[in-house]
Amino acid sequence: MKHLLFLLIVCTVLLSGLAVAAEKSGVRGSKPPQPPAKSPTVDMDKVMAAELERVALSGTLKDVLVRYGRLIGVPVFADWGALTAAGVKPATAVSLRLDKARAEQVLESLLVRVARKGKPLAWYPVKSVIVVTTQGKAMGRPKGAGNRPEPRPPRPLMKGGADFVFQNLPLSEAVQTLRGRAGVNFYVNWRSLEAVGISKDTPVSMKIRGASIRRALDLLTDQLSEGRDKFESVYWTVDRRVVTIATGHTLNTKTRITVHDVADLMFVVPNFKGPRMTLSSRREDEDDDEGIFAEDDLEDDLATTETSAADLRKATREALVQIIKESIGEDMWMPQGKGSIRFLRNQMVISQTLLGYKLMSKAGSPR
Repeated sequence: MKHLLFLLIVCTVLLSGLAVAAEKSGVRGSKPPQPPAKSPTVDMDKVMAAELERVALSGTLKDVLVRYGRLIGVPVFADWGALTAAGVKPATAVSLRLDKARAEQVLESLLVRVARKGKPLAWYPVKSVIVVTTQGKAMGRPKGAGNRPEPRPPRPLMKGGADFVFQNLPLSEAVQTLRGRAGVNFYVNWRSLEAVGISKDTPVSMKIRGASIRRALDLLTDQLSEGRDKFESVYWTVDRRVVTIATGHTLNTKTRITVHDVADLMFVVPNFKGPRMTLSSRREDEDDDEGIFAEDDLEDDLATTETSAADLRKATREALVQIIKESIGEDMWMPQGKGSIRFLRNQMVISQTLLGYKLMSKAGSPR
């Protein structure tokens, strides 16, 4: 009995030591730390939306994430098991300098810099902790494991089957009807609408059946925007799970960063040339180790193929950028506008305003 009790104590001590070691090293299977039950509630949306005046971070990824957490006042937990499997280690070097960027933009820029080809990284909040992991693991986490806003509209907006019949109904009442049907938060920037001559009493008319809230919002804002340019037009967008209705001028203020994996688009199949055959007559006693293939020609062709593949990738990237820019207008991009596009390995990083993203969404959706 004493021997059995002794073994039980030893096993308990060993397991405790392993748990501590796992927490320190961040091995696979470690879980995000849970804040104490009595810790104050942190508004993560507010924290990540806060604008940082000047950011200069450099060093190993592990140290940089710690300093970033101190900078925003929220601890950052790195899922080193998943990150290491994706080729990103605690000792991975990273450097970042940004001026006037939101906290979420800083973190996403850091992750873009260290991510390996075809293995994008992501982050999500859990209570008062920021978790950094791979995009696949973040998307596959259990429902309710994090509360980071999704970029797509809330699900109630996508459901169809509703009828909307407005006949010269005041705009404020029409919005109230949509809000009630959708069951999500709406925010109307009345000041921006009034600046272009639209008030709460502006009459709107609509008669559609079996439509989604999303479609009704499209028709409503299109009606209000008739005859206006894109900056005075009215749009609806989802900003942190709130449906916001405002003019283009209002939405064209602060920028947001999105990261897109374009490895498939950047892949180029080289057009290898076949070997050249030398059919000139030779004497039978002439030494001909090369046979009918010219080695110099093969080397020249290989060098030409490598150059042409690089040129093709460059041309593909330029064409992709041009298509995106032309879809919403050159005036939305630097130097006239606020938007920019750059590439880090096979990831395309777009910085654009809510208006820019809305215009891209409209350009890519069938009307």
